[in-house]
Parts: sequence; C-alpha cells; structure tokens
Amino acid sequence: MLKKCDLCGSLNHLKIYKPYNSKKNTIIKICKRCGLCFSKFGKKLNKISNLFGAAFGGLRSGKALLFEEFFNDFNEILKRKNFYKKKSNCLIVGGQNSNKFIHILKSYFFNIDIIEPDLRFFSKNFNKVKYTYDTFENFKARKKYDIIFLPHTLEHLQSPDYFFSKAKSILSENGLIYISVPDTAIISKYTPNITEFFLDKHKYHFTEKTLKNYLIKHNYKSLKCFKYSKNNIRRLSIILSKKKVKINKSKITNRYDETYKIIKIYKDNMRKDIKKLKNKFLLLDNYLSKKNVVAWAIGRIFTDYCMRGMKFKKFKLFIDSNYKSQKYLENFLKIKIMPPSHAFEEIANIDKIIVFSDAFYKQIIKNVSLKKYKKLFSTYTDLL
Repeated sequence: MLKKCDLCGSLNHLKIYKPYNSKKNTIIKICKRCGLCFSKFGKKLNKISNLFGAAFGGLRSGKALLFEEFFNDFNEILKRKNFYKKKSNCLIVGGQNSNKFIHILKSYFFNIDIIEPDLRFFSKNFNKVKYTYDTFENFKARKKYDIIFLPHTLEHLQSPDYFFSKAKSILSENGLIYISVPDTAIISKYTPNITEFFLDKHKYHFTEKTLKNYLIKHNYKSLKCFKYSKNNIRRLSIILSKKKVKINKSKITNRYDETYKIIKIYKDNMRKDIKKLKNKFLLLDNYLSKKNVVAWAIGRIFTDYCMRGMKFKKFKLFIDSNYKSQKYLENFLKIKIMPPSHAFEEIANIDKIIVFSDAFYKQIIKNVSLKKYKKLFSTYTDLL
C-alpha cells in the first residue's frame, strides 16, 4: 500500500535516494505536491549490522551536545515568557537520557511530564517529574501545558501532522512549543562528507520551509527560528505559539524543486568524496604501518570510515569520552576504547591524533591537559 504524504495527503512521490547500508532497506522519497521528504521502509535486512551506515545508533547519539545548545535557545524562551513566576506545566515528548536537561527545567516549571517509549531513558530521581512509558499518539493529557518540548523527536513520530493537531488542544492559550530537528536544508553545503544523514531511525526529514508548511496548515505562529548551530551540527530549531485567528487563509507552498536539489547535491557530493577517500585510505594504511596514530571519538563517523574501507586495526589507541556506552562497539570491532584521562601517558609516544567528530573537535583540543599535544591533532576531514 502506497503511503500518503503526511502533510498534504498526496500519493505522488519521487524516489530520490537510498541510504548506504540501510538495515530497513530504506528509500528516501519527496512528495511532488508539497516537497516533504520522508522515509519509506522496506523489508528488514538482518544481514547488515546496525552499527554502521543508515542504521547506526543503539542509543540516540550526540544528544549531550544538542542539549547544551538547547540551553541557548531556552534563553530566548525565557525572554518571551517568565515561567518561574507561576505554577507552569511542561511536557517533554521524547525524554532522552539527559538528567542535566531535566534538572535545568525543574528550576522553571512546577510540573514536568515526560513521554518516553524507551525504558532506557527513564529516571526516577526527580520530584515533580512524571514519566509516561508510551508514545505521543497514545498519550492522554489531563491538563493544559504552558510549553511543549520536542528535542529531536518530531522526525521519529508516526505523523507530525497528528502532533501539530493534537498539540494545539493540550497547549495553554499563551503556551509555546519548542521543536528541534536535523536540518535537511544544509546537507548540500556540508562537505566533505561520507557519513549518512538519512538514518533508519528517522521517518521524516525537514527543512525550515517544509516544517513551516505544517505551521501554515495548523495555524501556528513562528516566534523564533534557529537555522543551524555553531558546532556544525545539522540542526533546525523553532519556537511556536498558537495564532489568535481561527481561520488561516494562507496556502501551503510546494517545496519540491528545492528539496530535490538539496538531496541531489548531497548525493553527488557524497559519491565524489567517497571516490577520493578510497585513494586516501591507501596512503593512510601505509602511514599507519610506520607511525603511531590514535583514533579519537569512536562513534558514527569513525564506523562510517571503517565501513568505507579504513583499516582501523592499525590504530595504536582508540579514545572516546563516552567509552562506557561503547561496549557494544568494542565487542563488534574487537578493540579497546579508553577514556581521555587514561590516555595521557600513551599519547607521549604518538605521532598523530585523528579526531572523528565534527561537533567536538574544538572542544577536545581546548582541553588544558592536551595543550602540549595540540600539534598532533587533525580532523578526520584531513583524510579527504
């Protein structure tokens, strides 16, 4: 059965891209009537490891930094509404695993309700914080909320259209909605690149313009839009409120042409970068045979490089500050990942340190303990 477009209901879609090494046999499609981009999942492929490619990610990776950036956006919310002056209710759709995030919000809200369908992200250490083990679609609200947070959750929902419809009924009269999603609009500018943007876990892929089509349809007002972050994370965030007028006369604008162009450029750039990378790997393999080299940040980018042909076993050390949650990766790759604090003595005999991270590179080399080793560091993009 052909899936209707969630935004406009059209059955006229273009198949434009197939993510590399997708475990769900995913096809990326664009609606020709409105330009919404979404994933069409096929028969699950059990032979492909979920550690690599479009299927990568046991837990929701990269959230810690996204929440750091969320706090900057949150300051904008505080400027518009002084939540701490009254008993405000907050709803978080997608609880995540950040206790810091919840702890900060507790300072501003009287009650916090969290909807989370994954038991791994539950925490019972906070007063006045209620977890509901369920999906947003099944959640039955018993109160109105002054703010609803969706921290990288909208792209996982069965229907964003249903969210915007239901959210209006549970949002207080002057309430706000904060949404943060991966930004599809900038992937065509994000080079060099070999890492897969279209993950199997994401059902929808938004640009600012396709997201705003939902706002037009459901009569929301955009108060503030943050297009992308200083740390090169492909992120789009927006603060919304309900419009006072009952009837919205604006029409949805077709964004098909621009969405098509974005993904086409992304696909072509990836093809060219992978071709260049294969030649680089021959040089890197020779270098690793003669020099002592460290791989730092053993996550999605590193595993994508391994998948493309990098001979990772020749690295002398594997370092990641998030090493405790990387046991599954250690077992699969048959390597030992150590924390930075345990690696300082070893680094003294190292010739080069390659950091496989976009967001954390500057943060890593600013570490006081690493200043004397600064010249050894290089980013993984230097391989291209």
